Amino acid sequence: MTSSSSSSSSSHDHGKLVISHSGSSGVFALVEQDLLKKLNSIKSDVVYKQNVYPTTLSIVSQPFDAAITKINDDLARQPMLHIFWTDAEADAYRNHVKEQLGTWFEKLQRHNCNNFLVVHASFQDKHALLQKFAVAKATLAERIRNDFGSSKADKTVSFKAESSAVTHSQSWFITVGKIRDAIVKYVSVKLTLQDKKVSLIRDSHESESFKLMEYVAAKQSLCDLFELAGLHEEAYRSLEEVLSLFRQYVTNLRHCQIIHWIEEFIERDVSVWSGIGLFREKAKQLPQSPTSIQLVSVIFARISAQLVWLLKPHDLAKKGLQFLYDTLVETKLLKCRYPRGALVVWVYAGCIELLEAVKKSTPKSLNNMDIPESLAVAKGHLYDLARKKLYRLGCLVGHVKKGSGGGGGTGESEEHPLSKEEIDILIKGSKANSTNIFSGGKQSMVLSHDISLIITDRNFFHKQYIDLCQLSIVSFKQGKWICFAQKVVLEQALYLKDMYV
Repeated sequence: MTSSSSSSSSSHDHGKLVISHSGSSGVFALVEQDLLKKLNSIKSDVVYKQNVYPTTLSIVSQPFDAAITKINDDLARQPMLHIFWTDAEADAYRNHVKEQLGTWFEKLQRHNCNNFLVVHASFQDKHALLQKFAVAKATLAERIRNDFGSSKADKTVSFKAESSAVTHSQSWFITVGKIRDAIVKYVSVKLTLQDKKVSLIRDSHESESFKLMEYVAAKQSLCDLFELAGLHEEAYRSLEEVLSLFRQYVTNLRHCQIIHWIEEFIERDVSVWSGIGLFREKAKQLPQSPTSIQLVSVIFARISAQLVWLLKPHDLAKKGLQFLYDTLVETKLLKCRYPRGALVVWVYAGCIELLEAVKKSTPKSLNNMDIPESLAVAKGHLYDLARKKLYRLGCLVGHVKKGSGGGGGTGESEEHPLSKEEIDILIKGSKANSTNIFSGGKQSMVLSHDISLIITDRNFFHKQYIDLCQLSIVSFKQGKWICFAQKVVLEQALYLKDMYV
């Protein structure tokens, strides 16, 4: 019988290791649920750089013909194991299974796939099961050896099955273990090969042949594998290396040291300033020729994702704040061109995204009043930076009266307001799905980076600013940074005075 069922749609398979099934759809249907349940719950040891990482894999199975088409896709979509399921004994094997296996092996060879297993379910009479099992297994392996060679026979696994309890036999547990081991072994091999590829590219970073985007793409693929294997610490460290390399050479521009691959980021026009992109679809994808902001945003978005997985809200808030400041400095060093107010919008939207990510990474066991002081302070700084940038935006679009002191006394309110044409450009470059944060409590505060609404609705802008003031004050008080809380209270008072007096 030919497999025709699909475990799940590809949209639900995102972020999961893929294996394929072929052969008898009847046999696979009997074991599918139990197989995936066991594979997704049993601890596995992934080997990377001679270290062993205990992890739990998330695995789905797809029909072979659908899975094999992805063999040349990025590593995250490639099948990690192909399984041919059969219950055929001697006559059935000769009549049709031999031909099916031959076609299957040919397709695997055509795509250079050596990661496969043939799994044989031996359905036998209950009283004859123990006596005939060894013979059945040997017969199937021997037939495959004679017809297709020893290398394929060695990848044949058989288990005893009773129609009333297919997945309850000890041999089935052993078979699941062999399937899991084959998947883990292939993942470990893929990690090693991709790591070597990344190292070869990185070692040439000072040569004329080095291409930064090739290096970033290789790192992205390596991180795809890390994420699929549940190795988020390794993914985090790997992504940090990319960001550090880029920033090292941008910083060298201060000393007039320009390496050839940095030149493509100098004096670029910035046309999108809609935030970091932490929660957008396809956030990992880069345009063909990204600006420096687009490049570092994609990398940091993935760094943030690892910290969310690892439940490290303090690290995320602290690194996120530093990332925003560093990116502003880089943009100036690279002499990027952008409309007035664009970076204000980008930092504000980035703060809102980071606060949502911090919320997602905070363990559910912690409520707002139980968070550590260090985390409260880090959140306070993000709220405060968002407040200041929102105030600056209000100055630019005419929401804030001239001379107001609500932005920290930096004098932004005296800046010449944007023209209608400049505002339209600012809104166009900020288009993105808004991100909302609910602070909790009886009267929840909702923060949004819907820049169009902030710019066009003065009342909405006012509420956003007051909410950010309150959230900053509460966070700084929780962290016992009273002086900072008092400073925000003073600036809020100055803002309200100028608004209503």
